[in-house]
Amino acid sequence: MKEKIGICVAIIFILTAVGNVSGEDLSVISISPQEKTVSVDSTFTLNINITPAEPISAAACNVTFNPAILQALDVSNGGMFDGWWDDVIPGGLIQINNSAGKISYIAATSSYNVTEEGTFAIITFQAISTGTSYVNIEDATIHGKSPPDIIVINGSVTVIEGDTTPPVITLEDYPPSVINYRDVHFEWNATDDATEYQNILFSYKLDGYDAGWSSWGYVKQKDYYNLDAGSYTFRIRAKDEAGNIGYLNYSFNIVDNSPPVITNVNVNPAQQIENGYVNITCDITDDFGISLAKAIILYPDASIHEFNLHHSSYYLNQTYSMVGIYYFYIYAMDVNGNDASSLTYQFEILPADTTPPVITLEDYPPSVINYRDVHFEWNATDDTTEYQNILFSYKLDGYDAGWSSWGYVKQKDYYNLDAGSYTFRIRAKDEAGNIGYLNYSFNIV
Repeated sequence: MKEKIGICVAIIFILTAVGNVSGEDLSVISISPQEKTVSVDSTFTLNINITPAEPISAAACNVTFNPAILQALDVSNGGMFDGWWDDVIPGGLIQINNSAGKISYIAATSSYNVTEEGTFAIITFQAISTGTSYVNIEDATIHGKSPPDIIVINGSVTVIEGDTTPPVITLEDYPPSVINYRDVHFEWNATDDATEYQNILFSYKLDGYDAGWSSWGYVKQKDYYNLDAGSYTFRIRAKDEAGNIGYLNYSFNIVDNSPPVITNVNVNPAQQIENGYVNITCDITDDFGISLAKAIILYPDASIHEFNLHHSSYYLNQTYSMVGIYYFYIYAMDVNGNDASSLTYQFEILPADTTPPVITLEDYPPSVINYRDVHFEWNATDDTTEYQNILFSYKLDGYDAGWSSWGYVKQKDYYNLDAGSYTFRIRAKDEAGNIGYLNYSFNIV
């Protein structure tokens, strides 16, 4: 005991020695919370907090309480300073006297100055009887200063009979028991006979969606989005300061009676030659999702074929070899079995074009000439391709090295040709790729 007293004298000397920093404001040492209500036999903690008015590096105090109502179990480091003297002194420095209701020699120092508010010490108590106990800070020293050069704020603890009544939960906002939409919102609150409403903790879960209960907290609302059709139970539990837990369950059903909506059905092209691609597209929407989308097509031979549409954007792009008119409609089913069909549409497959264009020379030289400049003009017709869409190429044997590029040119001049025999060749290509030819020979003498 004499050794500890000597150590305490040394600590007081250190605290006094560092107390040479002055400031106009006063540092505050306080019990937190200042007022607390607990039940008999409960264990709880109170903090000793310090709010510095200047840089500080040491603090010490004693604490007194009513031993007929409270018993101190432990005093631990709050972490504000890096030197906790109870850890430094062999056998510990702090003394708890529950007969006298006093905790002595709470002390800490730091190798650096502290300027922010922090927790100096944490005291664990047990409530042993009903009533109200003071919790007072005594002999306080902060950086060598004591009252009235520092402010001390004491606290109190009220102990009541054990609370066994759980909180009562009230739902304040919630969906109807049967809905046909997918997003839901809940809000709730609770009251308790002993715990203030703002101190009640909550946890929740949605059966059929959440994997488990949420963590305890003060959240009082929750949204869920894109829920599937089905039965759900939203569960809430509320816990008061005595640990009593109340429950509330609310069940609701999400139903889907609406079929998919099919719009913007389009076929391109509406006329195509055999073995050419026809692209069928549409938009399909549903609140709960599409499980099946098909194009059902009646072929010219009266056979019916079903093709799944690509789900990314609902289309069917493929070739058809049977000549004739095709009739089709779109069929869709949502994830809950509701289905819908579109109106009927059509497209036509025409026979493939195998006939080449017919070329006509419209201006050309006689077959025998005695001059050197010649001029040609030509045109062509086709059974399926418009004349303006026909491509041409030409060459003059004995003069051009090869065929000209395909294009829409329909005339050509040659100048200063030598005497001799020539053949002017023209070819014409339609949109199906069929090529027709025309040759014209002449002599320059």
